[in-house]
Amino acid sequence: MKHVWLCGASEKVGFEASNRWREDCDKWFENNSEHFRAWNPNRFYNYNQQLHKTDLEIIRFCDKHVEQADVILVNLKDIRKSVGSISELAWAYYLKKPIVGFIEDDAFSNFHKCRKVEEALRIDIHPWVYEFCGRIEAGFDARLDALEYIEKYYGE
Repeated sequence: MKHVWLCGASEKVGFEASNRWREDCDKWFENNSEHFRAWNPNRFYNYNQQLHKTDLEIIRFCDKHVEQADVILVNLKDIRKSVGSISELAWAYYLKKPIVGFIEDDAFSNFHKCRKVEEALRIDIHPWVYEFCGRIEAGFDARLDALEYIEKYYGE
């Protein structure tokens, strides 16, 4: 069985927002994938319960899972608020792991309609994060498109 590491903002966005999309992805893989299972870091630690004693525990935990993952799926909403997620992406990029990002429609509400999506993404998520991602899905069905892409492209 292959694994997808679910990367995205946690601490600065609150546990519910951080966990909701991850649980949805976890269920999607359970119900639709013969090849993948998701690793949701919120199942192991979160900032509400504070089960960890040091931030180094979280760093080592995430580094290990990024190393072992076959694909990284990153929710790019609020990515600039998450030093940890950006660190995971840099580590995954260094390890040459496939990184698939998604960002849903509401994240684009502040962009002028005349801009291209790629330009808007570079501004919103940061040019380096944009480059880390081998593929980015944007729009209303971005998450579903990313999940289906991972299954079809990396599943075999």
